[in-house]
Amino acid sequence: MAEHPAPLRRIPTGSAAGTAPQWQRPAVSETNVSRPPQPQSPPPEPAAPQERRGTRWHFVVFGTLLGLLTVGVIGIGAAFAFRTLLGHEDRATAAYAPADSYAYIAINTDRRSQAWLDAWNMARDLGLDDDLAELPKEAARQAGLDPSLWEEPLRPAIGDEVGVAVWPTAGATSEPHMALLVQIGDGAAAEAAIPVLLEDDAPVAATYRGVTYYTGAANASAAGIIDDVLAFTSSVAAFEQVVDARRDGALDQVAAFTTAAERAAASPLLFAYIDTTAIGALVDDALAENVPTDLPAEAFQLEEWGQVTITLKAEDNALRLSSRSSARPAASPDFGSGARLDAFSNEMPANLFMLLAGHDLYATVWQPISEQMAQLNDALGDSGEMGSAAMLDMVSMVGFDLDGGFFGQMRGDYALGAALSGVGTVSGADVRFFAHVDDPAVVAATLAEMADMVALSGVPLEHDANGFSLSTAGVEAVVRLEGDTLRMIVSYQSEGATTGTLAADPTFRRAVDALPETSGFAGYVAFHPLMALLPPGELADLDPQARALLEALSAMAFSAGNDGDGMRGDILLLFNAGE
Repeated sequence: MAEHPAPLRRIPTGSAAGTAPQWQRPAVSETNVSRPPQPQSPPPEPAAPQERRGTRWHFVVFGTLLGLLTVGVIGIGAAFAFRTLLGHEDRATAAYAPADSYAYIAINTDRRSQAWLDAWNMARDLGLDDDLAELPKEAARQAGLDPSLWEEPLRPAIGDEVGVAVWPTAGATSEPHMALLVQIGDGAAAEAAIPVLLEDDAPVAATYRGVTYYTGAANASAAGIIDDVLAFTSSVAAFEQVVDARRDGALDQVAAFTTAAERAAASPLLFAYIDTTAIGALVDDALAENVPTDLPAEAFQLEEWGQVTITLKAEDNALRLSSRSSARPAASPDFGSGARLDAFSNEMPANLFMLLAGHDLYATVWQPISEQMAQLNDALGDSGEMGSAAMLDMVSMVGFDLDGGFFGQMRGDYALGAALSGVGTVSGADVRFFAHVDDPAVVAATLAEMADMVALSGVPLEHDANGFSLSTAGVEAVVRLEGDTLRMIVSYQSEGATTGTLAADPTFRRAVDALPETSGFAGYVAFHPLMALLPPGELADLDPQARALLEALSAMAFSAGNDGDGMRGDILLLFNAGE
């Protein structure tokens, strides 16, 4: 019977540098596979370990990573991304992820890369200084670990990339396998990190296919070094599957993955891959096993999105989050590629805080809503709950044909904008909607019907062949058709139009230039007009770092559109660093 390798042993404090690593790796068995035995008794007189709060490893690891991604998108977490989550696009850790992984994240931590340096310089320009270095320590503290462990050995152990892989277990409803894959920066530090990850100062060693791994008493996790990667997995079985992937073929050799990665944005700070087809199949199995009623999984349309990639990168004083899908559900609208964010921007006020722009409002918005309402109406009627009454028929609800006579003609560009005025509290609002229409005569007839309906309610208004206007109780509205352009402006206690238009705003121009030239849908949110509504001194109590970041955050812009057989989406956070 093969002997189990001796456990890691600590080198006494004060040993000469370079004589031995902090933790000594045991010999490796080349032939037999042995599993860690159950300890018969605790080691004699063990050193009292530092008390650590028991935490499920995958909650800490994956919760931290996903939390960083989320807050990075809204701006605050960008600080930590700038400090540590930067690098290249190699996705080297995919060579260790099992081939059936349905989720994979690669975070580049190569501090030598130009992308890392550019992003850190941007963070510095935003006023985010070395206090950011305390964030990893705080994360360790929240996990119940000694914060000093970040400086030694965790940080030195991290090399050029950190990867995370998730793949299914045998049971549809079982928790998935998970692995944290860290390219090694310092071998001795990586070995010293193993007991820290396992929360056990005396982990038990075993071997699998010539690879030594360790388990601890605190949980079922396993950790070990495979070639140049430190692997930390949710179980022994998961560790063995990572070894098998490295030896026999991993995610980086799967055609669906490589094709999706090639379509993703280049040089990201963070790369994520999601196989929604595989996840959809798992959802099908889970529903069939756990839901007693007949609930068709295709309603979720997960399987029809194919493979999705998400990337996060820094560029030109902005953070860009991009997504690409290899397919899209058959029921999803064809977004086309005719819309521009700056459509009608010369008719929007300069103090606008929100803008939505798109192309073909009927096909992309109204028609899907109308069809869903019709299907729901039919289902309710068939069930007998609402009889045969067409309760959700729009003509019956409003008295005239919105579908064909109004929205059905909006097949060109459109834009919806909103502005707020006041200080301290919102005291006024200005909402504007513009759209190019196909048949102005049909729209004019619908406007006449609308004016008649409003007049019957007793509201005083003025109307002619091209539209109507009204003023009552602080509300002013103008609805007019000029040529092939419909204009609708509604104001409530507005202070009046501001000087200039949105089209001339430099931040808005940055957003227009940064987004794809055309898309099916685009949007813009300006933060400075919102900040101006806050009472004086409202931000005084904030941490200086948080206040500096909020003050530097200029705007958010986003767009979505077709991308071959799939979809693309972009979200940008624009900062005023260096302006």
